[in-house]
Amino acid sequence: NGGLGQPADEKFTEAAYARSLEISSYRTVAGGADGVDLDAPVGTEFSIGAACTVVIVDPFAVYVECLKECFDFDALRSFWGGSGGPTLLFDGMHGAGGPFAQRVLVEELGMDPATLMRCDPRTDFGGCHPDPHLTYAHELVAKMCFRPDGSAAPPPAPDGPALPTLGAANDGDGDRNMIAGAGFFVTPSDSMALILDNWEAIPHFADQGGPKGAARSMPSSAALDAVATAKNIPLFITPTGWKFFGNLMSPKELFGRTD
Repeated sequence: NGGLGQPADEKFTEAAYARSLEISSYRTVAGGADGVDLDAPVGTEFSIGAACTVVIVDPFAVYVECLKECFDFDALRSFWGGSGGPTLLFDGMHGAGGPFAQRVLVEELGMDPATLMRCDPRTDFGGCHPDPHLTYAHELVAKMCFRPDGSAAPPPAPDGPALPTLGAANDGDGDRNMIAGAGFFVTPSDSMALILDNWEAIPHFADQGGPKGAARSMPSSAALDAVATAKNIPLFITPTGWKFFGNLMSPKELFGRTD
């Protein structure tokens, strides 16, 4: 990652590739990380060789702290916590995002544990293909009452369980998602357009006076373009690849810095 936490930009990846062509040998630590106990208390340190130290951290605490700087947890807790109010169904697809959903949605926001679906990570993803897509997230799709082609399915029986207000799924490593409403599908591109259209409600953006820009890759839909134009927010369209987004995240012109 870059210095601001953004994906490595094109300049860095090209330099890393050039350096890799010069490597003639490499060394490994004898025994690897066999002596590291990942279940040790937070803050525990393990020495591996003479120049390497492994420190146990709590990734959940760090993640929640970051989220609380971005979103209003009190407002979210109030929105989701009322009896008879809106409901959520989250499909972790047996990937890495499941425990984070448990920590954020259940422990922090007080949602019912039944909100979570397939949130126990498994090495084989429980036999499913962990891609948050209409086809592969078919269990969530069915529970949200629409079909894999995105069309609405027949509504549930009057005496059956009510449809969740909102459905969501993330992929195996938790960096891509799918959003669904009761009986309809929201494309990822439209999800981003909705976020941009409502940035005032997100403290991370509101505290900075609004987003500095918005970006999408070329294959994405133009929903973001329409919102960015209406709100006079700079829009960037990149080739496909995280590094091209990384190129946009560090320029001083975007962030008002001098270096």
